Amino acid sequence: MRAKAIIYVWLCLLTASFLVGCATKKTEQDVPKISGNIAVAGFYQPEQEWEILGGYYSVQEETEIDTKILKELNEIMAKELNQHAVDYKLRPGQVRQCREFVLYKEDTKSMRSTQFWSKIGDCLSAEYILIPQIFDWRERKGGEFGVEKPAKVIFDLILLDVLHKKVIRSFRYEKEQKALSENILNIFKFFQRKGRWITAKRLAKEGIVQGIEELGL
Repeated sequence: MRAKAIIYVWLCLLTASFLVGCATKKTEQDVPKISGNIAVAGFYQPEQEWEILGGYYSVQEETEIDTKILKELNEIMAKELNQHAVDYKLRPGQVRQCREFVLYKEDTKSMRSTQFWSKIGDCLSAEYILIPQIFDWRERKGGEFGVEKPAKVIFDLILLDVLHKKVIRSFRYEKEQKALSENILNIFKFFQRKGRWITAKRLAKEGIVQGIEELGL
C-alpha cells in the first residue's frame, strides 16, 4: 500500500513538472495591454437573449443570482483590477446610470447588444467597457473536506471597443471543481487550494484573476 502511495506521489510530481514547462511557455505569449479610457460595468445576469455578448449561452430564469453575490463579485473585481494596476475612472455606479439612461431613451428591441453597450460607452465618453455577464452560480454543498455537490460558476468577461462598436476580447469562465482523482491536470489548483473543496466565491475569484490577465488589462 505504501509503495502505491509513493508511486502516485511520484506521478503527481512528474505531471506537475511537465505542466510547469507548459505554463512557462504560455506566459511568454502575453496579450498586449489595453490602454485608454476604460469603464468597468458591474456583474449582472442578462435577462434577454439579445443582451448576451459572448454569443453562446442561454438565459436561464430558474437560476436567478442574488444581488448580494453580484455585489461581492464587484468588490472582488475592483480589488483585483487594483492589484493589476488597471487605471480606470469610470466605475460600475456610473456605468449603471448610463445604462438606465440608454434603456429609457432608446428602443433596445431593435438593437444588437454591441450597439446597446456602445451607446452606454458614448454616454460615459469611454473608449472601452469591461462587461462581466454571469450566467450560473452554484454554491458548494458540503464542507471543505467533503461535498455532495462542488461549487460551479459560469461567467463571461467582455471587452468592448466603443468607437468601433465591437467586442475585441472575451473570456469565458465555466468551472466546476473536480476531485484530483477525476482530473490529474488540476494538480496545481489542488495544491493551491490545500486539497480543500472551495466556495463558489473563491472559484469566481480565480476566474476573475485569470480573466483580467487574459484580456490584457
